[in-house]
Amino acid sequence: MIFALNLFLYTRPGVALYDMRFVVTNDKRGDLDKILERRADKKHITKDALFDQINEHWQKDASFFQFGDVFFFAVFLALINRGRYFVEHLIFSLHTLSFSLLYGSAVWLYYAYSGLKPNLILTSISLAVLLLYLWRAIPKVYGSTGGTAVLRAVLLVLGLELSRLFFLTFTMVLALIQTLRAH
Repeated sequence: MIFALNLFLYTRPGVALYDMRFVVTNDKRGDLDKILERRADKKHITKDALFDQINEHWQKDASFFQFGDVFFFAVFLALINRGRYFVEHLIFSLHTLSFSLLYGSAVWLYYAYSGLKPNLILTSISLAVLLLYLWRAIPKVYGSTGGTAVLRAVLLVLGLELSRLFFLTFTMVLALIQTLRAH
């Protein structure tokens, strides 16, 4: 479920990505909502005020740890493409993430126009564009061609999504700990 949420969130730019209200509304069982409501009562604040505090911590943490995404994608690149200096993987990681953010900014215009509703087709297109980009970039940077380049591109898209999943989850948990810890 978290992987699907991460995939959905990161391919939907323009939506308040770091918003606990969105996470709570997508919790099917409602456990998180109940926990946060009890914590808000314990702190003598409204649930919305608690959500605002969590969101503030989450956005600050995500901003602070954003280069971790670059680093871990570079590690994944190094595991798949051996025989290069790590700094080369860091540069390609920055390049790939820059393309991903640039493409996401263009897709944001559609989401803003369509009312920011989930769209499986556009999510699939976004992943396909990233896959195509990596498939075309890998031969230029790492020299592999044909089926090897396609396989590496698929693995790299998976690695990028796993890295994003880790940092989305890590920063959310960190924000919850920072907000909910006893003072």
